[in-house]
Amino acid sequence: MKGIKSGYGDNYLPFWAVFNLYVIFICTSIPGLAISPIMGDLTRIFPGTTPLESQMLEIGPNIAAIPFVFLGGWIGTRFNNNKLTTWTCVFYGIFGILFFFVPNMICLIILSFLIGIAAGILSPLASAFIADMFGGKKRTAQYGYTSATLNLVLMLCTIATGYLAKISWRLPFFIYLLPIVPLFFAKHFKKYITDPNQIRKTDTAANGGQKVHYKFSQQVNMGMLIRYCIFYFVITFVIAAISLYLPFRYTNSATAGDLTSILFFGIMISGYLLNWCLRIMKKGVAIIVMALIAGGFLLMTVTNEVILVGIGIFIATFFYGIAQPYYYEKLSTASSRIALTLTLAWFASMDSIGNVVAAPLIDLIVKIFHRSTTTDPNLAFWLCTIISFVSLVIVIIRKIIVGVKDHIEEGKKKDELNDHSKPALNAAGRGAAVSLALATASNSGHSIEPVEDDDIKIKQVSAPGLSVANTKEAAEAVAQAAEHVALTLAQKAKDAEEKAEQAELAARQAKQKAIQAEQEAKTAADVAAQAEKAALNATDPDLTTAPKTTQEVKPATPAATQSQPKPDSQTAADASKADAPKPSAPEDDSDLN
Repeated sequence: MKGIKSGYGDNYLPFWAVFNLYVIFICTSIPGLAISPIMGDLTRIFPGTTPLESQMLEIGPNIAAIPFVFLGGWIGTRFNNNKLTTWTCVFYGIFGILFFFVPNMICLIILSFLIGIAAGILSPLASAFIADMFGGKKRTAQYGYTSATLNLVLMLCTIATGYLAKISWRLPFFIYLLPIVPLFFAKHFKKYITDPNQIRKTDTAANGGQKVHYKFSQQVNMGMLIRYCIFYFVITFVIAAISLYLPFRYTNSATAGDLTSILFFGIMISGYLLNWCLRIMKKGVAIIVMALIAGGFLLMTVTNEVILVGIGIFIATFFYGIAQPYYYEKLSTASSRIALTLTLAWFASMDSIGNVVAAPLIDLIVKIFHRSTTTDPNLAFWLCTIISFVSLVIVIIRKIIVGVKDHIEEGKKKDELNDHSKPALNAAGRGAAVSLALATASNSGHSIEPVEDDDIKIKQVSAPGLSVANTKEAAEAVAQAAEHVALTLAQKAKDAEEKAEQAELAARQAKQKAIQAEQEAKTAADVAAQAEKAALNATDPDLTTAPKTTQEVKPATPAATQSQPKPDSQTAADASKADAPKPSAPEDDSDLN
């Protein structure tokens, strides 16, 4: 098999490159995974563990990841992305190895924070790599596949680490050695991703050697970024509440575990069906996603029936699983490559922030109404239901406002088009009216006389049985037809312009890859030239001189034989120089060369 289609023409990506991409993506979400099976045994493993220490151990990686998601995104706009990924995986792997030697709870918390930092740096890079390696519908599908595969792996790893923890509490830490895998592919993986540092050098060279300054707000659609970040924070906030409060609502661990597994399953299955779902949802993604998340929470809230609650969880998480990769893909096309890692860092940070603040913020809001989620965990689900429906209303209102603005702008464009095309349409109308009058008069056998009309400022025709009103109506009909054609052509021109922009973006990405390939070819040529030069320097200069024939060399005299011998090459040269006959004048100039 050739590999996996990239979406850029007929190009294919090797399986190992896609596998490496998936591993990097999974590494962003495994911090804390090995800790979850031993949370209930921490007091036995580390006597004297306080509730605060347990809480810090659980949410520590997410807290540490938040600032370093931004830092990783910022560094990624200025530094070689492949080298940044490699060094981050090196530190990640070192910290993972140290987990096997932790002596106390404090060291366990510190190491959890450190791998959270590494995961935060990798998060925007992994999303940017998908945008580099795939294009068009293939990119949208891959964002869905990576999200689905991530949740599938997390679900399987959660089960596996639970069994490993029964053997030894240190065995689950094997999952933290996964970042070592990308180190084996780093050398060859770099040719499939874009280097923003190379883009900067290319732009500087094109700018006459002057450094190009990039303003982030000019490299990305800021309005779109802010809207998507707020939307993603809200849906992450409410979905996080499911896993946080289910164990308190259903004290039976088996029931809580089964319902939590539905959460992972809903997000996973939607990722594999992403393109199919988007074809059905078309341009109503935000409204449909928010409406069905709200409906899912309503179903979870109004009943305690486990089956109905499970259906509600599946509905809410399924559409959350559609929104997450969909907006990642939309932002990857709304940003230039030079700012892409920072753009995706803003979006990815909403996931960590939403998961960290969900529990304390929900408890705080409930306390304002003098209630407690400890005594009534279902209050958290009611609150999330209300937040979902309020958000749905806001999304619908915004959709209506945007629709009205688009309609007004479309009307303005139509008016401008009418203003520009009015002279041509008037001429067409006048010509049609005159033609119609001429034809009618000719058929009836009447003469035609020009009449001047001050109101419409054009020459009209008069003939018995043919009124001016008829000619004006005919002209208006033709003008309307011409206007319809003009509007149709304008719409086609707009569509062509959008396709041209997409083609320009694809050409820019292809140019960047060509520049990278040219740079690598130049480096290879330099290395080959240096090798050739070294080979020439190592060659014996005496071997480059053509040897004399045996007839040209006379035998040495006895005196010469008895004298002290010279080196062979020098003797042969002297004998040739002394005894060889002088050459005659050449017949052709080429013999002198």
